[in-house]
Amino acid sequence: MLDKGHTLQAVAEAIGISTTSLYRWSRDLDESASFRPVVVEQEHAPDVQVTFEVRSPKGYVVGGLGLEDVAELLGRLG
Repeated sequence: MLDKGHTLQAVAEAIGISTTSLYRWSRDLDESASFRPVVVEQEHAPDVQVTFEVRSPKGYVVGGLGLEDVAELLGRLG
């Protein structure tokens, strides 16, 4: 009705509510219906450094090795 030229007071009277209530409802609808810009950013997981530790039967410990390093070490030890 408001978009057809009726006043806020006329519409409020026609539907049986106060002008103040109609004003607040229409204001709240306008605010909630508006779009706001949203930026979606892809979250990148931090690179995880996986390391291994090799222990010999005699108690020697070699740590901080990558998977390729462990494979090479075990290959050389036979």
